[in-house]
Amino acid sequence: MRSAFGMIRDAAMRQARARARLAAVLLLALGLAAPAAALEIRAARVLPSGTVLAPSDLQVFGAARAGAHAPARAVAALLGQETQRTILQGMPIATSDVAPPTLVSRNDQVEIVVERGALRIRTFGRALASGARSDVIPVMNTTSRRRIEAVVVGPRRVRVAP
Repeated sequence: MRSAFGMIRDAAMRQARARARLAAVLLLALGLAAPAAALEIRAARVLPSGTVLAPSDLQVFGAARAGAHAPARAVAALLGQETQRTILQGMPIATSDVAPPTLVSRNDQVEIVVERGALRIRTFGRALASGARSDVIPVMNTTSRRRIEAVVVGPRRVRVAP
């Protein structure tokens, strides 16, 4: 179960991407923007679902315009991302094929941290949903059996907002 905040944030991100695509198409149609160089990033090997991308996993094909930093930016945007599906060797990698890596999986035992000033309380709980960094997920405190909402801050680590 996702929180309302997470669903609203996801919807806003989808709308922003759609607006950016529409603006690019309009600029190209009006001749106000030059088309980007034919640049394609492909898988250097078979990438199973859940693989965190490293430089050795990527191959860049195509030529960029002189002085353009498109290849470096495109590769940098993919590095550290996690594949959402299996990508076969030589297949192009689209931005929709990757997402931020999952740091907490459903049913993982997680460290719950609450900090207020100099006071810091740590306990353990069980994640009731998966999440990437900054995602708000439900967590059950294993001591009190209470369900709380927490922000993913690291691998198997969440923080409760004061």
